[in-house]
Amino acid sequence: SRGGITALTALPDIHQCFALGTSVRKADHWGVLFGTVRHLDVLLNALVFPPQTNIPNWEEAVYVVERDLSLFRQLLRSTDLVPFFREERIAWFVGEDADADLGAFADANPECVLWDTLAGIDLRLMKAHKEIVVKRQTSYARAINHLESSFARANGYDVQVRDHFARRSTRPLHVAFFSSFFTRVVRYCIADLRRAAESLGMETMELIERRGTERLSPATWGDKLVAFQPDMFVIVDRLRPHIGNLPPTLPTVSWIQDELPWLDDPAFISQLGPWDLAYSIATPLMEGYRKKGYPRVELLHMGANPTLYAPTDGLPPPTDEVALITNLATPGESRAYPGLFAWILARMEERGLGRTDRAYAEQLLGDAARALGYTIADEEFGRLLYVVRMDLEIYFDRTQTASALIRAGVPIVLYGHGWGDVAEFRPYARGTVAQGHDLCRVYQRHKVVLHVNALLNMHQRVLECLASGGFVLARSSPTDHLSGELASCLEIGAEVVTYSTAEELIETVRRAFADEPWRQGIIRAGRRRVLAEHTYKNRMQRMVDDLAGMVLA
Repeated sequence: SRGGITALTALPDIHQCFALGTSVRKADHWGVLFGTVRHLDVLLNALVFPPQTNIPNWEEAVYVVERDLSLFRQLLRSTDLVPFFREERIAWFVGEDADADLGAFADANPECVLWDTLAGIDLRLMKAHKEIVVKRQTSYARAINHLESSFARANGYDVQVRDHFARRSTRPLHVAFFSSFFTRVVRYCIADLRRAAESLGMETMELIERRGTERLSPATWGDKLVAFQPDMFVIVDRLRPHIGNLPPTLPTVSWIQDELPWLDDPAFISQLGPWDLAYSIATPLMEGYRKKGYPRVELLHMGANPTLYAPTDGLPPPTDEVALITNLATPGESRAYPGLFAWILARMEERGLGRTDRAYAEQLLGDAARALGYTIADEEFGRLLYVVRMDLEIYFDRTQTASALIRAGVPIVLYGHGWGDVAEFRPYARGTVAQGHDLCRVYQRHKVVLHVNALLNMHQRVLECLASGGFVLARSSPTDHLSGELASCLEIGAEVVTYSTAEELIETVRRAFADEPWRQGIIRAGRRRVLAEHTYKNRMQRMVDDLAGMVLA
């Protein structure tokens, strides 16, 4: 029953099958149950206790194989299977040829990930699995060859691309976007870029999974890409060599918006060619990737979509409240070095609300290791430093900012995951808010919208809020006055406002509550600048212009 699980039989390794109660790191953990009666309890667990994972939209699929038809009929008479049949993620294969049907299903649905867990050992099923793997490997190799030959210089693809970028052809530019069903940031960014490209007269296509139980592969999208004949390929937080061995003759834009380990891999960096253009959203990241050997990486900030984020007529006046719209992830402790992060957070609290730059973070980490008697190797020190700068500092900044406002009696509301899990912030937590129009209304509903980001103030949230007609108050950063950063893009004090200390934060908030003409002047000036220079249409045009210069050179 859904109210409680009764073990009908001895369970197989349930954690291996479904990773119940654990953080799933592997996003292709599919299970096969051979013999419905023996493993009905596993299905019950799968329905009532879905896997715990931090991957958005991730779903687990289960294939049920039962050859014994009479046994299955008995099960139908004794058990209500309707809830199982309604589950799209559970596929049933019943009868003497059930395992062959499962193989045919895998052949017909190459986007579905093969199972990697068997509950119930069956030699025929293992043989079918091996045959499917071989077929998929062959299909993958064929798709790669097709991509390479279709975009080869020998077939004139490079001449065709140059003609299109030089406008020697009446055909509009074809832009292919590679998105992901499993990350909101990439999905929304690609959707906004695609709309921008179409508004500029380009033809587009998007490669993305249709549901949470699928994974993209060149075997499933290669023919579509070849038929579309793209002039440029756009991806976020990936490089061209990561995507199915795409050939270097395909002009590719990689928009890097995060620090991710696969972007540092020399094996992939070495494969970048003259038509690979990378952008980073922050100057320190851009400089870092240049040092790592990227042939060309430039600065390109996030943008805003003014069709989604725009002032709305007829709304009630905004409330005298501060809105902080961000997730709060409580950092865990290091397993290898217990107490390390707690020691560092305690020192941060002693220091108060102040920027933790890289040098100070290194000093904190070194002091913590010495105080606790830990010897940390250089490679491990670098990994821990990343945690200090990203996880601990972000958590500290956000919680200390919210606490300072609460102590000062300033009305505050907190949107996003995690705030309700902390007792101090639970009364102010308002849950999550959907992208687009709902988020736009939140920007407009409160007199002040806080932006607290350890590394980046030229952020999508800042630009969206300004485009919506909201007032942004951002935590100042040492990078704000670097070339190309916040002060170069928005006039601080006239188009966006920043603060450095808790006292300055509270003072600015109270002025925004009391001085409506000043607040509205900031809003109008900031919105004008965003619409003129910082939309996704601006970003898409920049990508095309820069890539055209490379291709035509």
